[in-house]
Parts: sequence; structure tokens; C-alpha cells
Amino acid sequence: MPDETTLPNSPRSRVRLLSARAAHAGFVCRLYRDAGTMQHLGGPRDRQDAAELARRTLSGASPPGRGQQLWIIQDPATGSPIGLAGLTPKGTATIELGLLLSGEHQGQGYGRATVVALRTAAAGRAPARRLVARHAPGNAAMARLLASLGFERIGTDRDGYVSWRNPDSARTTDAVSAAIG
Repeated sequence: MPDETTLPNSPRSRVRLLSARAAHAGFVCRLYRDAGTMQHLGGPRDRQDAAELARRTLSGASPPGRGQQLWIIQDPATGSPIGLAGLTPKGTATIELGLLLSGEHQGQGYGRATVVALRTAAAGRAPARRLVARHAPGNAAMARLLASLGFERIGTDRDGYVSWRNPDSARTTDAVSAAIG
């Protein structure tokens, strides 16, 4: 899934997903400093920590078609960046879907549209892995979102995060694997 042109960015879509690049570091840093974004992830980071975390996050993104893939979530109505989404290989059998949405844009359908777009794009690709998502135990909004999209809760992992799997894993996650290597 190399760039926005390969994702389901129809004119009616609630979000546009753009490949994350080093030029997005300032925005990603602002996400890590935002209290609403980070409320379930240990709270907002200070300027220096946020800048370093943004640099590390964006440097971890792989070239299109391989490894971790990251996208800037954009509001198509305004053109403004509103979040960060990603698909990250976890071993050989699993891909984890991740989402950070600015506090001011939460609860407005952007998260749902992003998860649907990534899952839909993944389902259209060739075979191999299971699609999962995790969230902090206190993040009731993410739990409701994943449940409403048909993800099944599979328990709490060793880090204390609540884990979910896409029930269409045989089809969808096989596709994600081929798409991101």
C-alpha cells in the first residue's frame, strides 16, 4: 500500500490516507504532545520527548510494500492532518493495525473511517496474516469502535493492552501480509 492512490480514498470517504514521510514529523510531534490523543497512552509528552518519538516513529516506516506502513490521516474537507495510522508486522503470522487520532477529532467518525479504509485495502491484496488491534484498557471508545466493526476481543496481552482480531482474518489478514511484506 505505497501511497494514497492505492487506498480507498473515494470522494465520499470521511478520511484520506497519505503515506507518512519525514516531512510530517512536526504534525506527529503535535499528536504526541496532545492530551486528548495521548490520554490512554501515558499522557502528553514534553516537546523533546515528542520530537524524538516522532522521529523514531517515522524512521520505522518501511518503503511501500515492505514492513511497517504508516499513513497520515487527513480530513478531506479541510486538507488538515488529523491523525496517524499504521499496519505493523508482528512476527510471521500477524499484522497489527494502529491508530492515533488528535483529541479534537475523536468521536466524529474519523477513526471508524480509517479502520474501515485500512481493512478494506488489506482485503484486496494477496495472502498470509491475521489482522489484530490493541488498545489501553481504559480506552472504551476504541473498544466500542472495534466491536462495532466486528473485531473480536481475544484478551489482554502481557503488556496489559486489550487485544482484538479481525474475524475475517483468513481473508483480510492474508491480504495484509502480502501488501506489507
